[in-house]
Amino acid sequence: MLAFVWIADPQISPDGTKVAFTRVHVDREADEYRTTLWIGDTSRGDARPLTSGDRDSQPRWSPTARASRSCARRRPSSPASSTCCR
Repeated sequence: MLAFVWIADPQISPDGTKVAFTRVHVDREADEYRTTLWIGDTSRGDARPLTSGDRDSQPRWSPTARASRSCARRRPSSPASSTCCR
């Protein structure tokens, strides 16, 4: 089970052309879940990383689908911050 990679919290853009999601995997050495945000094109089926953190989650779209917003926590002790990505 530790080698699994899965997605969580998929969010389809208002225009239906993209999907933002949380990619989850297990860090065996730290014995923790690691999460990053990815964005995919719904017509091509390809996806790319949107963030490079290890505790990024909760992708959300603006009403115009021009930007997504996420919650990022860079260090376990730091408060979560909101990040806007285009």
